[in-house]
Amino acid sequence: MFLVLGLVLVIVLSTCAMMYSHVEGFVSNASNASNASNASSDNAFELKLLMSKITAIDDDVSSPTTGRTLGIQFRTSHDVEPAEVIVARCLSNSLQIRDIDIICYKFQTRGTELIQTLFLNCSEAKNELSTRIQKMRKALLKRQQTVSLD
Repeated sequence: MFLVLGLVLVIVLSTCAMMYSHVEGFVSNASNASNASNASSDNAFELKLLMSKITAIDDDVSSPTTGRTLGIQFRTSHDVEPAEVIVARCLSNSLQIRDIDIICYKFQTRGTELIQTLFLNCSEAKNELSTRIQKMRKALLKRQQTVSLD
């Protein structure tokens, strides 16, 4: 039993490492693009956190056994509620379409604000943010429809 749990932990950690390396690549130039002050460092960290959170929510809703949203930091500047609560509400069919729209809007608004603060040429970063949010939104809506049909 411990061998199986250990194997699952290794798989989850390696998958998380790949996910975070992708996000890291997305914001790697953020500190260089700005003047590396504490504010820009905080903004780069928040953008990385936001992108990781969007990916984790999408993954957890699509495959509820992954648990990637557990322990992700809550930020009042872009969160309506903790990521694991969003996933739990979706999986229990208590997440309304209006709530999904609000969550996506808040992520999009704050993400765009951070991108504009950190990057001079931000169209590629904005496109990546929008793509991830749309993918997460589709997963949330699909899961809601699946649960509704059960």
